[in-house]
Amino acid sequence: MIKFPEDIERKIADGRISYGTGLVLKLLEKKERSALSDFLETLKPSVNKMREIAENLYEISKRENLTVAELIESREIRNIMSLGISRKRKIELLRNFLREKRFPEFSKKTSRIRSKIKALKLPPKIKISYPENFEKEKLTATIEFSNSEELEELLLSLRRKKKEFDDIIELL
Repeated sequence: MIKFPEDIERKIADGRISYGTGLVLKLLEKKERSALSDFLETLKPSVNKMREIAENLYEISKRENLTVAELIESREIRNIMSLGISRKRKIELLRNFLREKRFPEFSKKTSRIRSKIKALKLPPKIKISYPENFEKEKLTATIEFSNSEELEELLLSLRRKKKEFDDIIELL
């Protein structure tokens, strides 16, 4: 069984932080643990999002040779936290920011693919998606239609974009 420092153990027992987040906090010095756990307790993300935020903050701090507290106090994170929006939206913006900062190349690739899909200007009844972690070089098309004529029309609009689809698949 994993032994946690007393402050983490108490917070896990009280349900203020998750066990998985405790594993990340365990890697930090007491002052850093306190800063991160206070931040997470204020934010109140779900269990999985809490761990993701903690892991990303920890990994970014190590790569950039910063403390977690310095990262939490960064202009970008303070700006997100000061926005007059819902807690849920703040968590979403924070997760996106941290993901982009931790995985910049992955984020650039995702952004390029999203832009190219948007530039296709497909009818609203056609949705194009790509593998979340780029584990496959395939796109998925979802087509909503009410009759065979409408389906033919939508398929024709896809066929007209063959080159653009090839370009997107090349990015995968």
